[in-house]
Formats: sequence, C-alpha cells, structure tokens
Amino acid sequence: SAKNYANVITVDDASEASDKAEKTELQTNKTYMTDDKQFEFTYDDGKYSGHEGITITAYLGDSKEVTVPKEIQGFPVLLIKRSTFEGNSTIEKVTIEAEITTGGDIFRDCEALKEVIFPATIEKLGYTTFYNTPSLETVTVHKGCEVHDGFGGYNASPTVNYID
Repeated sequence: SAKNYANVITVDDASEASDKAEKTELQTNKTYMTDDKQFEFTYDDGKYSGHEGITITAYLGDSKEVTVPKEIQGFPVLLIKRSTFEGNSTIEKVTIEAEITTGGDIFRDCEALKEVIFPATIEKLGYTTFYNTPSLETVTVHKGCEVHDGFGGYNASPTVNYID
C-alpha cells in the first residue's frame, strides 16, 4: 500500500544525506531527515510494536526556539530519543507537541535551555530529564504529570507550571 510514503531525505549508512526531499517509501530501521532538515528520525511500521509512527533521533537545526511536531508527514511522533537534544548549547525554548508519555534524558547537557513545554500526554519527568541544564527556569506540564524531586539534576531549580 502507498500509505507509508513520505516526502523525506534518506540518510544512508555513512550519514550523508542528499540535498533534496523525495517521495520515499518509509522502511523500519532506516534513518530519514525531514524535508526542512530540522529533524532526523526513524519510522516504525507497527508490525511488531503495534504502533505505527516516528521516533525523532536528532535535532539538526540551530534555532533558539524549537517545536517538536505532533506528526511528521502524517505519521504520529511517538518518541523523542535521549540523544535528540543532548549537548545542544543553542536551544533556549522547546515546545513539544508530540504526544509522548515520558521525558527520558532528552535535555541532558543543554546549557542554554530556559523553558520546556510538555504535551498533556506526559506522565513522568525523571531525575535525569534535565541533567546539567543550569539555565533552566520554567517547565510546563499537565497537572497529572509525576515530577521527580530534584528533577533539575543537581544545578537547576526550575519553576514547574502545572496546567489543566
């Protein structure tokens, strides 16, 4: 079926990407880049996991403000890998529209990060979600989200906004 075609840039084994996006049949376990070259991702056809969708594996842009989309080319973003923003020294604000349930370690070592807005689907922010993010000021989560004590990871004490 043609349902898993998307306008993407295919990243080959040598991590070299072509310059232009092409209509491509997405395959599980291959790495792709969004047509705007902002995100690298993998696709899961759902055959084994039961959930068809996208895992974002890297943020490639250089913006201070980033929005993680709810979907890419019509496929839901299911997961944001730990390494996606890790070590990024540029980003200051991230809005996550993707309906993820856990924060993982995705903001580890983001020295300029000041604000993160999570979707209502987030269930838990662990101790290492914001490990070594000294500039962190504000985190917004749904009121049902479990936030680990000391989740700023040693050197940040952000304000947590709980919203309905």
